[in-house]
Amino acid sequence: MRDRSFVIALYLMLARVSSPLFRLAQNRRLRRGKEDPLRQNEQWGRARHVRPKEGRLVWFHAASIGETQSILGIAEQLLAQDTQTHVLITSVTVSSANLLEHSTHDRLMHQFAPYDCYRPVCRFLDHWRPDLAIWVESELWPQLICETRRRAIPMALINCRISENTSRRWQHWPKAMYNLLSAFDAILVQSETTLKQIGNLGVASKKLTLSGSTKEDAALPNADPAELGALQAAKGDKFVWLASSTHPGEDAALIEAHKNAFKQQEALMMIAPRHPERGAEIAALARARGFKVALRSANDGFNTDADIYIADTLGEMGLWYRLADAAFIAGSLSDHGGHNPFEPALLDCPIIHGPIDYNFREIYARLQAAEGAIAAGTSGDIAAALIALKDPKRRAQLAENARACLRTGGAATHLTIEKITQLLDRGPR
Repeated sequence: MRDRSFVIALYLMLARVSSPLFRLAQNRRLRRGKEDPLRQNEQWGRARHVRPKEGRLVWFHAASIGETQSILGIAEQLLAQDTQTHVLITSVTVSSANLLEHSTHDRLMHQFAPYDCYRPVCRFLDHWRPDLAIWVESELWPQLICETRRRAIPMALINCRISENTSRRWQHWPKAMYNLLSAFDAILVQSETTLKQIGNLGVASKKLTLSGSTKEDAALPNADPAELGALQAAKGDKFVWLASSTHPGEDAALIEAHKNAFKQQEALMMIAPRHPERGAEIAALARARGFKVALRSANDGFNTDADIYIADTLGEMGLWYRLADAAFIAGSLSDHGGHNPFEPALLDCPIIHGPIDYNFREIYARLQAAEGAIAAGTSGDIAAALIALKDPKRRAQLAENARACLRTGGAATHLTIEKITQLLDRGPR
C-alpha cells in the first residue's frame, strides 16, 4: 500500500506490540461471560478447522449477528453453484458464532476473527490462505486489511454503509480511510449517500457499485409450523406485541409504554433482547414493576396469564415476528443506531421504531414516506402507537405499506454474487 498515511503506519507499528493489551481485554471479557472459553485461541489466529485441500475458499468477515445473517443467503448460493467451493465466516460476537453452530452445511465453517495485531493476523492468513476475502458493512481493521492486501488476495467490501457517526470519524483521517478503502478491488454500497462519501475520499469510481442492501433480500427467518400454530392457539384474540433486539436502558421505557397502553391482562408484551444472556436481568426489572413474567430460557410455557414473556433465546425471531401483532424495533431508543426492519416488514408485522436510526436512516425514511412505520421517541409516544395498532385495519395497512416499500426481488444479492464470482474467476492480483 504505497503512500501510506501516518495514522495507518502508526497503527501498524503499534499492532506489532499490542498483543498484551488484547490479552488483558480478552481475560476481562472471559470473566464477564462475553467470550467462549473453549474457543479463545481462535482470536490469536489458531484455527479449529483444517483448511480444505480441494477447491476455492471464500472468506467473509462480519462483525456480529446482524451482519452474519445478511450474508448467509449469499454464502449458501455460492456453495450451491460450485460444489468445490468452501466458505469461512469470521465474526466477533458469541451470538453470531452460536447462530452459525446451527448450520448443517459441511462446506461452511466459522472461526472467531483474529485480534488486529500482527502475529494473530499472519497466523490466521497463513493457515486459511483464502482465494477471496470479503468484508461486510464497515468492519474495517487496518492490520487485517493491509496484510491481506500485501498477500495479493482479492478483496471486496459488500453491504457497505457509512453512518453519520462513522462519517464524522472519517473526516478526521481522510487519507487513512482512503488508504483502507483503496485496498479493496470492489466496494458495493447500500446507498447513494455512501457512494458519494467514498467517492469524495478519492476512491476510484470503477471500484464502486451501488448495490443496495442484501438485508432486503435475505431469507426470512424460519418458524416451526407446529410450534407457531400452538402459540397462536394459546394467544387466541389477545393483543401481543414484541420489543425486538432491546439493549440496556431501553427495556424500562418499553415496559413503561406497555403499562401506559394497556389495562392489566389486556395484552401480552414479548421482549427479545439483542443479547439473550440479559433475560434474567430484564425479568427482574419487570417483576420489580409488579408484572408477572415468564422466560423462554427457563422453559416457562407461553402463558397469556403472564404480563411479559421474555424470549431470551437465539434463532427464533421468525417465530416472534409471525406471532406478534406489532413490533417495536429497538436499538433506536439508545445510541445503537436502530436495527434491521426488513424481517418484520416482510413478515407483515407492523413496525414502531425510535428516533435513533442512523444505521438504517435511509430505510426508515423510505418507510416513513410510504406510511409503513410509526416513529415514537418516548414511552408515551410508544404507548399511543400501540393503542392505535389495536385496530386490525390500521395494522393491516401499515404492514401492507411496509412490505410494498421494502420488497426488492433479490437485486442486491444477485449483484453481489455476480461481483464475487468475477473476483474469484479473476484470481490473485
